[in-house]
Amino acid sequence: YQHVYFASSADDQVYCLDPETGDELWRFFAEAPIRLAPTVSLNKLYFGSDDGYIYCLDILSGDLVWKRRPGADDRRYPGNGRVISSTPLRTGVIVDKGTVYFFAGLFPDEGVYCCALDAATGETRYTQKVDGVSAQGYMLASSSRLFVPTGRTNPAMFDLASGKFLGQLAGNGGAYAVLVDNAVVNGPGLESGRNLTFADAESKEGVAQCDGIRMVVDGPIAYIQSKEDLKALDRPKFLEFSKEWNKLNAQRIDYKKQIDKATDKKDLLEAK
Repeated sequence: YQHVYFASSADDQVYCLDPETGDELWRFFAEAPIRLAPTVSLNKLYFGSDDGYIYCLDILSGDLVWKRRPGADDRRYPGNGRVISSTPLRTGVIVDKGTVYFFAGLFPDEGVYCCALDAATGETRYTQKVDGVSAQGYMLASSSRLFVPTGRTNPAMFDLASGKFLGQLAGNGGAYAVLVDNAVVNGPGLESGRNLTFADAESKEGVAQCDGIRMVVDGPIAYIQSKEDLKALDRPKFLEFSKEWNKLNAQRIDYKKQIDKATDKKDLLEAK
């Protein structure tokens, strides 16, 4: 179906428009701001809200199919001039093979949950409580893992089948991430304000950095937007050079440590 769907954090609604005329076909109210774009899959539309619920709507009528609240309770607090849940949904929604994946919760002290529900019924497949993670931004998924931005800290990685926390990736934080082959590109965080980090999903280590705030990949070419310009680079060659540079830099640091250690030992002997 050719419809346009968008959500609003100003009036707490999801809209469906006719793409040719712009006419409104339907709208649906949540009970708090909807921060991220909805996800469409198999005639259903999924989104989360600051009210602590995930919603599933029929894409043609806008009727509610189901909604669920994964948080432990339904406490509401003032937040940025609005009333929000103690466990707001601030991540995007991923639908894969009949399962809906998302995170509920923003404040670690109030509880953050990695969630998987049946896409058709909303029945729980797992709800895994997570410590020390503030989930916010559009999630990513590989065949076996979930990746979620966390704002001021580095992206977190989870097992897709169980929701088990697998650690955090290298980076500068930020609410933006993109999955390219086996690397998660994330940033820019508050510290750098302008760097994207390529983090290897296996080792969790950073393998490269580049100046930019957003990136789109088409085959071997990465198109990177910075605050000043737009550039294209050969991604495989860039990563190859970056890895070689990292290796040489590690050798340099190790060599410097050896020199410093030898110098300290010499100074100690001379002092005696």
